[in-house]
Amino acid sequence: MNENFRVLSFTTAKHLVDYFDGKYIVKNLEIFPTNNREWTITLLICFLNELSNFKKAERRAYTTKTQDGNDYQFFLFKHSTNVAKLYIQISKKIYVTLSTSYVKSLWERKHIIMLSSQGKGNKTRTKITQQDHIFYEITFSNPKDGTRALLNHSPLIFNSIYDFSDCFCYFAKKVSLNNAIYPLEDTSSLQEYIDIWVKTKSKQINSIDTLKNNITGYLQLDIQQSASKKRLAEITYDNHKYYIVSGVYISPWAKSLFDDNPHFIDGFLLDTTWKIMSLYVTSIIMGSAYNVGIPLGFAFGHGEDKAMYKELLETLQNKLEISLKDMVIESDQGSALRAICKELQMIHLACMRHLLVSLKYNDATYLISTIIKCATEEELKHALKYAVETYEKLTDKDKIRRFNAALKKIGLAYKAKKQIQNEQGEVVEEPSEFEVNDEEKWKGISMIHRAKYRMPSTTNALESTHGHLNKKTPRNNNFFMSIFRIVENLMKKSQTFEKCMKANYSRAQAATKVYAANIPAARMQDEQQHYKTTVHTCNCSENKLLSSMLRIDIPCAHRFQLGAIFPACPSVIPTIKQQWKTLEIKYNILPPDTAPTVTNADYFDKQYVVQQIRRYSHYKENEEIAKYVEDNYQYDGTTFINKKPFSVVQVITEGVNHFSAIKAEQKLKKE
Repeated sequence: MNENFRVLSFTTAKHLVDYFDGKYIVKNLEIFPTNNREWTITLLICFLNELSNFKKAERRAYTTKTQDGNDYQFFLFKHSTNVAKLYIQISKKIYVTLSTSYVKSLWERKHIIMLSSQGKGNKTRTKITQQDHIFYEITFSNPKDGTRALLNHSPLIFNSIYDFSDCFCYFAKKVSLNNAIYPLEDTSSLQEYIDIWVKTKSKQINSIDTLKNNITGYLQLDIQQSASKKRLAEITYDNHKYYIVSGVYISPWAKSLFDDNPHFIDGFLLDTTWKIMSLYVTSIIMGSAYNVGIPLGFAFGHGEDKAMYKELLETLQNKLEISLKDMVIESDQGSALRAICKELQMIHLACMRHLLVSLKYNDATYLISTIIKCATEEELKHALKYAVETYEKLTDKDKIRRFNAALKKIGLAYKAKKQIQNEQGEVVEEPSEFEVNDEEKWKGISMIHRAKYRMPSTTNALESTHGHLNKKTPRNNNFFMSIFRIVENLMKKSQTFEKCMKANYSRAQAATKVYAANIPAARMQDEQQHYKTTVHTCNCSENKLLSSMLRIDIPCAHRFQLGAIFPACPSVIPTIKQQWKTLEIKYNILPPDTAPTVTNADYFDKQYVVQQIRRYSHYKENEEIAKYVEDNYQYDGTTFINKKPFSVVQVITEGVNHFSAIKAEQKLKKE
């Protein structure tokens, strides 16, 4: 706590007993800070933040007026369960009054004998005399973490949103919307809260020192010295200049989500983008709980490769002291991530949206999507039966090839009908079917298995975060400002868990009710008959995955139409504690880059050729491309195009065609 306010305490004025009891009792009592008779904004917001049971009044919760050249603001808050009211008036001074009944019931009653001129009925006596006075006092000896941060003017972004009361949040919002500027001291914490939660923050973070002053958590930087110029962020460490090659950031409260909330996190969501950090690819990892993504950290590096994913996951495992073995992670089907998942013995689930995009939306895709969306055995049986019948009618070789490739993508394969001998020795025909030939892949894609993992069908929660970050993170940001903006926005996202969970549930309820209301009665009866629907059970897939994630039984439209009731949304508020109170930075010094120290045009031409061939051919094997360039590039100084030798343009064109053909051949073999 702040040295001046080790104990946060508030009191009423001292009066004779009839001021609080009997026929002269007043309706409201004026409240003061015990250690400072004058209110400040800091003390006011700390007081409001400790009043968890108060909320804004339904009417006239905020009013203003101008009188005698002064602007006045009035706030009215009501207790959530009784008639107690809290009044606040702000002009040049702050006045706070609270219902007498509330003060008397919860605050400590104290006596003091002192000289005063008070008389009965709060009248003034002509003679000062020694009398017994009464007053009420409350002490918040163990205030909320949010209150401590407000009082000490600590960074608020790393406090949970649940550390701030409804009445404080409303007060801050009104201050912001009305551009109120108080001629009072100590408004920095209020303004910081407004900057973070009410409007966009604007700061200049241009060095590792300013970054340390504005965020907390764990930051691991992989740095390297290089004799040649690189398009990477630079940093001075131990009086030497280094390039920042890659790194990992872990949220200050990520560990608490696992330690203080057992079985809360169901798995991880991971997605990568090139758009939120200039010069680097960024991969954000979230914990998935109750159909909501909670940011845990991110990694950045040269490319979306195995090394970056490995550094992110192993750092997360080591710093949070958890085991990733058998943990679930959902992402696209990138080979780099699948490889590291296999190495760390994690369970990889595929984002259904990414999967369908990779299938190119061809004539096989719709049936494949129908199969993987089934969340009940009944639905899956019918989808597979129809898909087999459709497949067997195909005659076009290209369509059969595409269908087989799509089936392979989800771990299935066509098994033709054949004659077998049963136990009685009779020859019977075994029907054709789509059988699972890759159990691991099928479990990672099918929604019937996804419900068992309690993981969402897509990584949309994470991709929407990327979208918001894309808008809020300009591409010309310097490295340190980019880190700050990403951390700040991820911390905001972390605070909206309960709100997002309720919004997701409300959206599902609305969709279910709309379907039940708009479908014709005859059609509804046909569906209910097919799915063998009762008030308590139904074989359709609707809401099965969401029910699993929220741990409640959410009725489908068929059950709802029969009278099933939607249960209340689970009341889940995670416990959040900070593991790091400051920004802990670890530097990993990589071996120096041994690139040539002199300007070598031939060397840089070849580097450029390798980069362009890799980019336009989408062939990822750098060593093969580099060998091809070394064998085929010959400098020709007679003709130049865009300041590049014609020989550069020529070998790039030939190289792109060469490696594109190799890639196409590899793809054909896979199919």
